[in-house]
Amino acid sequence: MSINNPIQDVIDRIKSDLEKLEQEVAPTRPDLADPNTKQQKTKELNAFFVDRINLFKDADFGVGLPENNNWEYPVLERRKIALMHLFAEAQKRFGDKYPELDIADQLMRFNGPLATLSFQTLDQDYYAELAMAIWMLDHLKANDVYEEALRYFPTSRREIDSVYLPYLSDSVHHDDELKCMLYLIRNRNRGMKGYHKDRAFCDEADTGLTKSDTNEPTQDRKNFDAVMSLIDEEVIRSVQQDFIDLIWEFFDSLLSIMNSFNGDRLQLKKKMIRGLKEQLSGYEDMQVKAPAAPMVGQNSDLFDPVVTRSASTPEVPPELKQRAILLDDLAKEIGKRNDMIETLYLYVMLIPDWINGNTPEAIDMQVYLGVRTPIIRNPYSICFAFLSLLDAHSDYAWLYNLSYDILAFACQCLPWADSNVVDPDGNAPEIRIDYPYLKSLIEKDPDWNEDKSTDTIYELNIPSPVLKNHRTMTSIAKLAFLTSGLIPPRSGESISFTNSLLSETELAAEARSALYNYFALAHAVNQKDPAFQIAEDEQVEDDSAQEQQDIESRTEEIKKLKAQIRRLKDMVNQVKHRNKDLTAELDKTKKTADATTAELAELRSMIRESCDTEEKSVTTVEFPYSVKQRTVIVGGHESWVKAIKPLLNNVRFIGASEQPNSGVILNAEVVWMQTNAMAHSGFYKIIDIIRKNDIKVRYFKYASAEKCAEQLALEETES
Repeated sequence: MSINNPIQDVIDRIKSDLEKLEQEVAPTRPDLADPNTKQQKTKELNAFFVDRINLFKDADFGVGLPENNNWEYPVLERRKIALMHLFAEAQKRFGDKYPELDIADQLMRFNGPLATLSFQTLDQDYYAELAMAIWMLDHLKANDVYEEALRYFPTSRREIDSVYLPYLSDSVHHDDELKCMLYLIRNRNRGMKGYHKDRAFCDEADTGLTKSDTNEPTQDRKNFDAVMSLIDEEVIRSVQQDFIDLIWEFFDSLLSIMNSFNGDRLQLKKKMIRGLKEQLSGYEDMQVKAPAAPMVGQNSDLFDPVVTRSASTPEVPPELKQRAILLDDLAKEIGKRNDMIETLYLYVMLIPDWINGNTPEAIDMQVYLGVRTPIIRNPYSICFAFLSLLDAHSDYAWLYNLSYDILAFACQCLPWADSNVVDPDGNAPEIRIDYPYLKSLIEKDPDWNEDKSTDTIYELNIPSPVLKNHRTMTSIAKLAFLTSGLIPPRSGESISFTNSLLSETELAAEARSALYNYFALAHAVNQKDPAFQIAEDEQVEDDSAQEQQDIESRTEEIKKLKAQIRRLKDMVNQVKHRNKDLTAELDKTKKTADATTAELAELRSMIRESCDTEEKSVTTVEFPYSVKQRTVIVGGHESWVKAIKPLLNNVRFIGASEQPNSGVILNAEVVWMQTNAMAHSGFYKIIDIIRKNDIKVRYFKYASAEKCAEQLALEETES
């Protein structure tokens, strides 16, 4: 700050902020075909990924962040490549619809690294691979190529039993058929560099960026490719396009919310620009009238230009003070919009969960109501579409966050999505359907009608009689699974003639629909061959050796029992480890909550006390004051630090722009925080050191250096 002309310092700061705001409100529509723009976007993308990962690392989300969230270099690199390839397509689709948004920037921010969920957790919760396997088996049988596909199935009982199948039954396919198809899906990359046996999707092998030692495909890859080749290419392209359309539809929904928030923020910034220009004019008038008048103790906060005046200091006009208060309010409103926007970026992978009832408190109601949930008419085909896109190295699969959301929405429509299909004891969940409750909900809903039940059996359009406190709607497929324990058939074409028969009866439409779905289920179950099994590698042909047959039979039973024991032990160990992790996480959360509660109490006290104006208090401390405790003061603008240093002796200072010195903080008995001008990262680093070492922390309540010094002195003398 200039000692001789402090008004000029204020003018310079206003001009700097004006220039920044005017750049922010200027319309941005980058030419993505320009090589220089592409190069700049690449730099922005790399910097954004690094900053986002560092954000979660600084927030101490745990040592397993890279592993749990797929942050390996090839995976992150593939995600960035996908974004660069799709920037132009996104701009083409939505540039004219949302002219005030940088569409490429929005696509990047909605698909950045997050420490929330991953595809392996999605598969663990919903068994997305099982839905993919069912779709493939349905297609192979419907097109009479299933017998040919059998040639590529595993035939060893050891291989088949290595696949875990949850406690459910399909109405069309046998367990061994499901296991064989799951085996092909899960092992399609086995033997390839970057293959991760515990990760369902999006491992390094899936990126296509890691090259194996040999160009020759493995036998597992050959088997999977052979089965995929039996599926009609036109059908694959069709379901892939359905998945892609859902991605863009969902992205459009998010852009609509962002456009609303950004429009509000843009108007506030323009209003801020007008106010700053008026403020600039006022200070320039002051400089003309009193160019040489010294100003002592000029506060560095642009929006609260209160000065400690000497006898010759010019008085700041009342209109400038009043406008400063208004500008400060505007800045806070802009900050709120920024926080809401950033929150949606960070919570985007949680939308499928909170849109169905588990909404985080951080989500604004305007966001909650603005998100349009994609309509999933066939969850099996959408699940398979993701697998086929991933296997074809499509950029759409590697958008990651948005593709995760679409896959999650599809998984939530699967028949087993709302049931506990994994029971360590092998017991089916107890289901008690409250039919009177279901009927009462339907009668109260004037929009519900019989036609809804014929749209698609997967559509969530029926009030749930079971999960009253979680989801309000369910589907025919889910109700069928909950009541029968069977996954309902996906097609009723083989009994379609019954529709015409039922239509000739006097039954109500609802009853006809229920009967038709029952007929379809019963028909599918009776088509399964009860003697079906996948053969062993070698069969003994000597039928006369009864003893040998008995030995083999018992050996097979022992193998099955051992496999079942292994599965049960694995499940018990998983539950034990999970309980241990949850207990540790709960202990950590309790400690953090206790520290946060104390800190919040301190902040609330500070806010209440700061509501009294500084003019009401009278200074009762003689300065300079010698501090008795080992004290460290952190933060504050540079001018504030210069002003408070002469008032306090025996104090260590860490400026807002300085790197926190852990040694200085650890040696302190009390740390005083002046949060003005402090970066979030610096603040949380210091708070983390304080919490871990039980160091006392206090917060300054005033902007004035003298009042802050007085607050510190009074609290020390009173304690």
